[in-house]
Amino acid sequence: MKVIFLDVDGVLNSEKDLLEAKGKSELFDRPLTLLKELVESTKAKIVVSSTWRIGCSKSGRNSWYGEGIFKTLTDRLAEYQMEVYDITPVINKPGVQRGDEIRTWLENAKEEIDAFVILDDDADMCEFTGTNLVQTSMKTGLLEYHVEIAKSILSGENITHDVVLDAVRKVWDKLPELRFGQLIVNVLGSDPFYELDKNVVTKMRKYERKIDK
Repeated sequence: MKVIFLDVDGVLNSEKDLLEAKGKSELFDRPLTLLKELVESTKAKIVVSSTWRIGCSKSGRNSWYGEGIFKTLTDRLAEYQMEVYDITPVINKPGVQRGDEIRTWLENAKEEIDAFVILDDDADMCEFTGTNLVQTSMKTGLLEYHVEIAKSILSGENITHDVVLDAVRKVWDKLPELRFGQLIVNVLGSDPFYELDKNVVTKMRKYERKIDK
């Protein structure tokens, strides 16, 4: 089974979205459409790791936030033919990070987990930060390239040096007039220092498709 550990704020909404909604907790069509694409293409199950789950059962009863905020999530997902498979446990201990709660869920999963990805705008994912986290931002929410990275993680593709170099070479072969530095900045931006290898591969492949169009 493949799993998507889903945060809500900063994934299914953004600062701009919330300003337009005048501060009301809302989930928006654009990121929901992208999430549906990811779910349908990978057949992954959604496990909610967001604080929206705190104090409530899978059914959304007794929500910590009140006013049925978890039910808002499940109802909006249902509009896009998606459902919540489960929620991660809430561990109320000092120093516990979201990654600890995800690890606990994985250790107690009733089915074998083939692959998993974490969609979250925070980075407190312990040992999963560099391998399974696709970090979004509160500024933009979920974007197309996040979905592409998530697909790559869920596919189980092993991102070796050869895979990274092959992705770079294919783009450079089509744009031989560019210097290497120009190529990197054009595709990855002006500060690629913190880019993970899987992100580099995804962005290079997306850029290559853009060239081919």
